[in-house]
This record gives sequence, C-alpha cells and structure tokens, in this order.
Amino acid sequence: MTFKVRGFLFLALMQAAQAAMAVTSFETVRNGFRSTEGLLLDRHGVLIHELRVIENGRRLDWVPLSEISGAALSTIIRAEDKRFYRHHGVDWLALTDAALDTMLFSKPRGASTISMQVAANLDASLRPTGRQRNVAQKWDQIGAAKALEKAWSKGQILEAYLNLATFRGELQGIGAAARALFGKSPGGLDERESLLLAVLLRGPNAKTEAAAKRACVLAKNMKLAVPCPALQTLAAALPAAPAIAPRAALAPHVARELLSARQARVQTTLDGELQAFALEALQSQLAQLAHRQVADGAVLVVDNRSGEVLAYVGNAGTGASAFYV
Repeated sequence: MTFKVRGFLFLALMQAAQAAMAVTSFETVRNGFRSTEGLLLDRHGVLIHELRVIENGRRLDWVPLSEISGAALSTIIRAEDKRFYRHHGVDWLALTDAALDTMLFSKPRGASTISMQVAANLDASLRPTGRQRNVAQKWDQIGAAKALEKAWSKGQILEAYLNLATFRGELQGIGAAARALFGKSPGGLDERESLLLAVLLRGPNAKTEAAAKRACVLAKNMKLAVPCPALQTLAAALPAAPAIAPRAALAPHVARELLSARQARVQTTLDGELQAFALEALQSQLAQLAHRQVADGAVLVVDNRSGEVLAYVGNAGTGASAFYV
C-alpha cells in the first residue's frame, strides 16, 4: 500500500512540475543585490568609514562561492539538501516521504531543496502565507525549481541560496551572518560555526539553547568530530541582537553627509592616515582639557594649493560615539 501511495504521489508531483516558467537570470539577481552598508573611501581608495544606508534588512556585498570556506559549503549542503548535486531541482524521495508523514501521521515537515528555496526567494507568490505552503504553492514551487535548474548551474543556485537566505534576525546572506555572528569573513568559517549557521537557516529565530541542541544533533548525524560542549559555548556567545560592526569608522560626519542609499560608495579627497592622526590627536587633546570642562572639538586640514580637504574630524568628544552607527 505504501509503495502504491509513493508511486501515485511521485507521478502526480512529477506531472505538476512540468509547467514552463520564466526564470530571472543569475546575473540579474546577483547584480540587483545591494549591500545595506555605504562605503566612504579616502583619496587612495582605502576604506575609512562604513555606514548603514539602507534600513530594510542587513546585507553585505554578494559573496562568490570561491570566497566561502569548504567547511561551510559542505556542512550546509549536507544539512539542507544532501542530494543537491544529484537531483534536478526536486528531491522526489524526500518530498514523497514528507507528503506521507503529513497525510498518514499528521506530521507536517518541509522537503524543499536548495533549488526550491531559491525559487521561492525569487518569487514572492511561492512563499508561504502562514507556517506551511498550500498544495498549489508547493506544486508551483516544484515547477519553478525545475525551470531554475535548466537555466542556472548548480554553482549559481548554491551561491544565490547562500546570499539570499536569512540567517538570524535581519541578517541576509552568509557575508552578513559571518561578520555579525562570528566577526569574520565567510572564507574563515570553521565546522562549529558552519553547523550553527546550518541550524539557523532552518530556524533563524531559534533560542540559544535550541540552536545549540540542534547543532549537536546535526554534528552527530553527520559524524563530525565536533564536541557538543564546544557548540554550546559558541551558541551561548551569539549576540542577542546581531549587528554588523563597521570595518572602519574614521569620518562619521563626512560619511553621514555624503553616503546615502542612492550614493553608497564615495571616494573623497581625505587622506586616511592623516584622518586617523587628526582624530587621535584631537581625542588626546580633549582628554588633557577634560578638567577644564572642554568636551568637544574639531579638526580641519586643507591643502592650501588645491583647496582639497585632507582631514576633517567634526567631533571627537563624548558625543562622537553617536555617529559610529
């Protein structure tokens, strides 16, 4: 009986997935991806200030697969879609088993492949309106995943998945998640961090204890030599409200004046080394004058011949921290 049910579901789902669907090109998706962080560069092209300029979500630049650690790639694939490189968009075995569990045992569970999740990310109509997708949405998602596999390579699908997925809170993409949660780039992620990221992909809002427990189970199932106490310690250190710390914060006033959502990358006439020196010198001077109730100050350095501003520190006093957002 079970075999007949499996066969019926397999054929029904297979027929539903044959509809041709328009697919946005990989290049369009990648080029349309925008970091929420604005970059202020000095006259030599060196980053001197990073400032959030888009309030919707928290993203960094698109990360190519070549810049993601092998540990992260292998762990996330095994956790999310272990037959990713063997199917053509749909894992029929996993999908059929999930359907049986739902119908026979009232245990709803997803079986979306990485390709299906990318398809849903690209088409809002394929995203669940509640906790679960309805049957029509699921069938449309299957068709979209199969169409995606015909248009994109496996590498492109995986790369898009890791950049479009939400990991924690408003963190979108493995670049933002790696920096906000672990203070590093995706290329430096180890097995412990990768296990936690894989868990957060399934439950971005999971509490610390739950995330640690799931990571321990995942490590055991994958036969990885990662001790559970190490995962618990790492999970406990995850920030409650993850934020992306700026890589540079030398010119807050200039950044707030010049950077915006429309103009997120600006090169200035400032000299990074001189800017850092001016900031440090002003902070030192204010510290020496604190007993005289001097709290604020400013520095402006201009090239007399060209009129170019080489350094500008608008405030290095106690109020300065308000500008390092």
